[in-house]
Amino acid sequence: MTDKLRDAVGVLLEQLEDQQKQVVETKNTINALLRRMGDEPMFDDVESAQGIGFKIRSDEYYTKPLATAVTMFLKRRNQPAGLQEILAGLQQGGFDFKRLGWKDSDRLRILASSVAKNTKVFHRVPGGTFGLIEWYDLEREEPEDRQAAPSAKPAAISKGAKVAKVAKAAAAGANGIPTAEGKSTIKEQS
Repeated sequence: MTDKLRDAVGVLLEQLEDQQKQVVETKNTINALLRRMGDEPMFDDVESAQGIGFKIRSDEYYTKPLATAVTMFLKRRNQPAGLQEILAGLQQGGFDFKRLGWKDSDRLRILASSVAKNTKVFHRVPGGTFGLIEWYDLEREEPEDRQAAPSAKPAAISKGAKVAKVAKAAAAGANGIPTAEGKSTIKEQS
């Protein structure tokens, strides 16, 4: 039942987003015509309204860790989002990128890398958007090469390590430390 309701909410959100895009396009057209006539644009909120689809408090993500802020954004949106949308939402919600040392020009690239690497929380959906892993019924399988029996290589390495240890001990003598020439620095006691 919950899945059906979630699907219905998703469909309605898509419709709402399409309607909001149409509103934004209309506002942009009106602003462009006003500029062309030499007047000031009528709508200042056009850029901040694009792509998000809901109101975000200006301090909602302030002081939150990145993964927490992105998770909060996606849960609030209740459907996968593209990186541009996530970035716009975090910016609108007051996420402090400067505290992390992110330059304006690097934010999208670093966000993409951070979200893509956090596969325990986020899942890349076909089409390039990201959702929360908890939304999907994914079975985690170990790659076949990890399940395979250990190869002969570790045994060869351990054998080589034993040979090196024996050679080092032989070069050191019975109770000494080896020098560059392999001779002991401690004289044997008689």
